[in-house]
Amino acid sequence: MARLGALVLLSPTPNSRRDEYLLREDVLGLSVLERIILNLKECGIKKMVILGDRDSELKEFIRFSRRARDLDIFFIGDGERLGSILELLEKLPERLLILVGPYFLVEGYLSKIVDGKEHEKTLFLVLKRDELRGNGEVKVSLRDSRIIDIGYDLANPDGVLVGLIVSKNALLNITNGLEESVSLIEFLKNIIRLKDQKVIFVDEEKVVHVDSEEKLKLLEKKLLRSLNKPDDGFISYYLNRRISTRLSKYLVRTPLTPNMISIISFSLALLAAYLFSLGSYLYTVIAGIITQIASIIDGCDGEVARLKGLKSKYGAVFDTILDRYADMLLAIGIAYGYYTIVKDPLILLLLAIPLTGFIMSSYARKEYIIRYQRQPSRKILLLIRRDLRLFSIFLGALFGLKYAYYIMISLGIFYHIVVVWHYLISLRKEGY
Repeated sequence: MARLGALVLLSPTPNSRRDEYLLREDVLGLSVLERIILNLKECGIKKMVILGDRDSELKEFIRFSRRARDLDIFFIGDGERLGSILELLEKLPERLLILVGPYFLVEGYLSKIVDGKEHEKTLFLVLKRDELRGNGEVKVSLRDSRIIDIGYDLANPDGVLVGLIVSKNALLNITNGLEESVSLIEFLKNIIRLKDQKVIFVDEEKVVHVDSEEKLKLLEKKLLRSLNKPDDGFISYYLNRRISTRLSKYLVRTPLTPNMISIISFSLALLAAYLFSLGSYLYTVIAGIITQIASIIDGCDGEVARLKGLKSKYGAVFDTILDRYADMLLAIGIAYGYYTIVKDPLILLLLAIPLTGFIMSSYARKEYIIRYQRQPSRKILLLIRRDLRLFSIFLGALFGLKYAYYIMISLGIFYHIVVVWHYLISLRKEGY
């Protein structure tokens, strides 16, 4: 990923209908300004200059962000006076991402744009759409894939400038020749005169210009939609995620941390395992429902971590370990509960099949990724995802402990087949 610094131009800053500073408004537990900063951090940007026209309000958030997000953030409260950034630019990396307003790009999209773009061309990120609105957007005119004019009130604009990626040296050469009170538009007009430029058209569905209260709602909607993961299983995609994102929408405004949510999910699985072990049909049905609830809440920890900027390797490992323990306890609870009914020792012996299958399938997949730097077949992975496993146990429990037990055994057998499949694929890759 390209090593970038950032220059964020937030002047003029809009108000909400309540005459509140719009960038201070809460969106899923964080202010808009914090979300923009985290958006940049996602791209590996840790040094940035923010130019705005509300000194005390911006500095309050920037002090918080610097402390909590481990970033180097410099603030200039000079409105559109861009000449004052020269000294601070020296502290930034050689390539700079400049946002020309309070723009937010959904998770992963900005990273895809800047990743690998370390060549010397100046990259202009342009949003093309049929209807070009006002609200302080910087409009551009294009000819032969080049920007030929720029301004707030162009007669026939072709798009809106979201940002640009430019070398620090080119930027310093431009700003050295400008007056201290130069406007944003004059500053940008000097940049578009650079010979080596390339226009990149950004997807309107991936960008939010936060300039009104309506856009706050749109930003919240896009953030929640971005929580869907490409490797979600069938049950996660069609059921669990639709419920968990609604829960996370409220959890982000509570003191609960992602690790606390992981513990809650584990505790529910532990309770379900105990209820399964009692052997009663009523308790079995209740345990099955709790198992599915635990599966849904298991998605909330990662969602809250992403929404609040609290993702960590430790949290991912912690969640994985709790999941494996929960799976084993559920299997033991189901097997023991069914044993108390039929009194056949074979029930406990067959428990080894799902216990080893659940663990080994996960281990084999991760070993495959480590050795070959890629995922195995996605279709097979969808069939061994935890969401499908717990949902199958939930369905079986509705019909009785016997069905939950044999579904679990069947899943264990299938998982061992997947382990062998991983081994055979590895042999083929090695040429055997």
